[in-house]
Amino acid sequence: MTTTVDFLKTLNSLHNIGDTGFIYEAASEVCNQKRKDLESRFDEFETCCEWIQKFRFHPTERQIKKYVQVQTYNSYFLKHLVEKWSGKYISNGAFIAAVRFLGISSRPIYGTPDLSVTIFLKPEATLI
Repeated sequence: MTTTVDFLKTLNSLHNIGDTGFIYEAASEVCNQKRKDLESRFDEFETCCEWIQKFRFHPTERQIKKYVQVQTYNSYFLKHLVEKWSGKYISNGAFIAAVRFLGISSRPIYGTPDLSVTIFLKPEATLI
C-alpha cells in the first residue's frame, strides 16, 4: 500500500519531473507548474503501483535464459497498458514515479520525457 508521503518523497528524489515526464530546458515557471500538476496525481501513482505489482514477475535463472534479450519498455508505452487495465487516464510522470518508488531498474531517455524501464511482465499484461 502506498501513501501520499511515499509519493511526495519519490517525487523529491526525481529532478525535473512533471506530469508529462522528464522536463528539459523549460522555463522554471513551466517546470514548477508541471511539478505541481504531478503532485495532485496520487491516485494515478497508486494505480500504477498496483498494476506493476500485479503484472510484474521475477523470473528464475532458468526462465531468464529463455529470453533472448532483457525486456525493456518505454514508460509511455507502459502507462498506456495501465490505462487500458484501469480504464482511467494515467500521466507519464505518475508512472515514472511508481517505477522509481518500486525500485525497478530504469534510466531516462535523454531528450525525451520518457524512462526506459527494464521489467519482466506476465504475458497477460500486454493482452488487456
